Amino acid sequence: MCGGCGGVGPDWSLPYVSGSRRRAAIAALLGGLSRRITVGTMRQGWTVRTATGGWSVARTLDELVDATAQRVSFSSWAEVQEAVRVHSRDRCDPVPARQPTRPGVGTCALDTGTIGSAEFAALDAIAVPVLSEGELHLRLAAFALGVRVLPAQPVALELAPGMRLLATEGRLSGALARGYGQVDGAAHRARPELTGASGR
Repeated sequence: MCGGCGGVGPDWSLPYVSGSRRRAAIAALLGGLSRRITVGTMRQGWTVRTATGGWSVARTLDELVDATAQRVSFSSWAEVQEAVRVHSRDRCDPVPARQPTRPGVGTCALDTGTIGSAEFAALDAIAVPVLSEGELHLRLAAFALGVRVLPAQPVALELAPGMRLLATEGRLSGALARGYGQVDGAAHRARPELTGASGR
């Protein structure tokens, strides 16, 4: 909680999963991937009901994934991809390809001179791309769930052209932007703080 208002604090996934249509689609996907639970929507979040009558409220994607991770019924990224494909509305989210706005600014390598960026670049080099098809909010929810459940190998989810979300050892590690956020031809990494269970 953030204090006086009683609301939740900053949620890293909110720009991708907000809106009633997206929440309903995520509820259907995670309910379909999990055993003996029903995932519903509410204003600004989800509800999770178990077969024994217990229920919980999830106000963030992290809370929702934590509530469903122990009851999943898949064993590979291919199964997760198929579920995302089935629940997507026969299209992928259109992602505009942003072009550099200044001359001389193009795609270049990650700046490895900053603290921790060499390790981050090494992770990016070995991360296996997963969940390449389907609507972005569904791919993101399935990625967060799969990272917690499937074997802890380095994986990456393409958020937009040149921007990947990386995960390893059962947790989301951060986002890597290539070709964006450049200053005079030098790439700078975008590694937001990921809070909640996936950002431990």
